[in-house]
Amino acid sequence: MNPARPVPSEFFGPEGISYPELFNDVEVVWELLPKLKGFAERLARELGGLGGLAPGLVTRNTVLHEGRAHVEGVTFEPGDATKRGFKVYLDGELVEGAAFVFGGAYILGTDVYIGPGAVVEPGAMIKGPTVIGPNCEVRQAAYLRGGVIAGRGCVIGHATEVKNGLFLDGAKAAHFAYVGDSILGAGCNLGAGTRLANLKLGGSEVTLNLHGELIGTGLRKF
Repeated sequence: MNPARPVPSEFFGPEGISYPELFNDVEVVWELLPKLKGFAERLARELGGLGGLAPGLVTRNTVLHEGRAHVEGVTFEPGDATKRGFKVYLDGELVEGAAFVFGGAYILGTDVYIGPGAVVEPGAMIKGPTVIGPNCEVRQAAYLRGGVIAGRGCVIGHATEVKNGLFLDGAKAAHFAYVGDSILGAGCNLGAGTRLANLKLGGSEVTLNLHGELIGTGLRKF
């Protein structure tokens, strides 16, 4: 890899990127971050937004399926959503590809998308614009502050805060993490209590050390 040109293709292969158009016209990976919020807003709306679920406090367990929100006859079988182990039922019949939002979650804004097979647990707070991909888990007390895009099978865990962050497929921040102005690669698994400090004090730009060479990013938050 040429350290002077950390282009997306050298960091991320074609696998593990649910929305590869994110990296269109991006010469270096961090150029994506200032664009992430706008992209999340457009993508959430293109994918159908909340699909019938009203923003605000979710008062009852809700199934999202084929553009509709269902609260009657809703039951579930607990399991790992990332491994498709969480089962959703309507009137006793198994529903494939349904998202499940527990009562007690709070969604702020209509520019939020929750993908098929995803699970949002009670106590989670989701601000738009946010895209939660298929078979993701947003666990209890998670705080998504907007500008968040998660691909397939991601975990945003208990007491984890995410702001302006991209999770490629299978990325996980499962326990007590802070992810701000960051990109997690496919399959990345942050250890418990990981904090990604995103603000450089002193006002200068964030620099990266790649193969011994310091490269300026032009960003103060990264």
